[in-house]
Amino acid sequence: MKRANKLTYALAAVAALLVLITLITLMTSGIKVYAATTLYTDALEDLQRDSSFDFEAYPVDDKDHSLNVIQIAESTDGELFVYVYQPSARVRDLKASSINIAREPDNSVNLKFINYGLNFLNSTGVFYKYSVQGLNVDSGAAIRYYNISNILRPYDSDIDDPPSEGQTVSEVPAPVAQFWTAITTDGKTSYYKETAKEVLIKDKYVGFMRYTEGYWLQKDACDAHYIAFSTDYDIKTLYDADVKYSSRYCHHGHANMTNKDTYSYTDNPDKTIRLKDVDTGHTTITGIGGIKHTWSRIESVTDFIEKEDLTAETKEALKNKQWVLRFTETDYTKHPRLSMGATVGYNEYYTEVSEVIILRLHFKTTTEELNLGVVDNKQTGDRVPDNPQNPFPGLKDTDSMPWWVWLLIAVGVVAVVLILICIFVPGAAPAIGRGMLLIGKGIIFGIYYLFYGLFWVISLPFRLIAKAIKNRKAKPKKPANKSRAKNKTRKKAGKKK
Repeated sequence: MKRANKLTYALAAVAALLVLITLITLMTSGIKVYAATTLYTDALEDLQRDSSFDFEAYPVDDKDHSLNVIQIAESTDGELFVYVYQPSARVRDLKASSINIAREPDNSVNLKFINYGLNFLNSTGVFYKYSVQGLNVDSGAAIRYYNISNILRPYDSDIDDPPSEGQTVSEVPAPVAQFWTAITTDGKTSYYKETAKEVLIKDKYVGFMRYTEGYWLQKDACDAHYIAFSTDYDIKTLYDADVKYSSRYCHHGHANMTNKDTYSYTDNPDKTIRLKDVDTGHTTITGIGGIKHTWSRIESVTDFIEKEDLTAETKEALKNKQWVLRFTETDYTKHPRLSMGATVGYNEYYTEVSEVIILRLHFKTTTEELNLGVVDNKQTGDRVPDNPQNPFPGLKDTDSMPWWVWLLIAVGVVAVVLILICIFVPGAAPAIGRGMLLIGKGIIFGIYYLFYGLFWVISLPFRLIAKAIKNRKAKPKKPANKSRAKNKTRKKAGKKK
């Protein structure tokens, strides 16, 4: 029995040692070990399951940095896989980041492209395999459509053209223009590819207008964001468009003494919106100096330049562009930081809009009406308004005006309003008069006690000094020393003969 136990212990020790050696080998070889994970088949292995696949048709080309969608596939778990041929993979490991897919054919009334994220799974040579994030395969439908307009990857300054001044690009597109149909028959799925139409966006510019909505001890404004662009079509009428963008709420604080700036951000969810040529946007007047502005969501660049007060730099940037999409508005607020009645800095609250991409355009040319997906990048404009920021003529910078100027303006506006009420509201004058009398008395007493307090504080040192001098003069003299007095008396007495 003892011998059997020893044998059992020995076998257990050997097994444990083998497990330990296996784990060490896996970790040192660079293979990650997970408790539970989804295993995906290799990209090339999947492609070779198709008997018509020709490996030689996809050569290596170190100078070709394109991304080419060559196949899609649905998984049994409801995922959609995208297979991409990337010729320069040997020298530059470019990975796709997102893809634009609609589930309807071109020119459909309900055509809707969505920008999906891509999850890189694996690659073999020039073949890359991705899963589409957030797209669920409708397994209950016998026929499924996948209308792919373009695929995007991160911007690379080494191989991509630089954007225009003040603009930044986060993702660049590669045209796809493929319409895939997946048909399931008797449990077997077949895929059919057709060439689709698409619109190429050119000369894109992202900017915003800042319209003053008013001043009431702070500056309120509306930031109206827009895209200006041209296309490879001669568009005569633009009916509607889909735009996606990212944004984040920003608080900017500035201290004058230290010249220090602080920023804090809160990310907002990405938004996709549909713009129509019959829709409009507008500002809301909230205070002094506010001006009402109204605009169309879709307009030509020519009309935009004629209607708007633009900086010279903006006019130059909009040259040779065709259309403007005014896709969203955000609030802007700026107020001074005050200390002892002086301006020591300011706070700004606004929203930064970024990574703007056009997904779809519905338009008419001279010969046909089209509703198509778009090939476009994700682009961000600078943080400078495209219109001059000087609502009051004669003032170079209204933001630097001291608080007491705004206070006087506010008092003047209140006075005008009260006068108008007295004129147009019967019986209001006596009540307003009594109220103003009470307010006037309060202000007079307040000013009296304010100056009295200031006088008391300023005169306090002088009164303390005067009191100290007075106390010094009032002190009694000390008696003379007795011994010195006696000696003096003796000396005088000795002079007698």
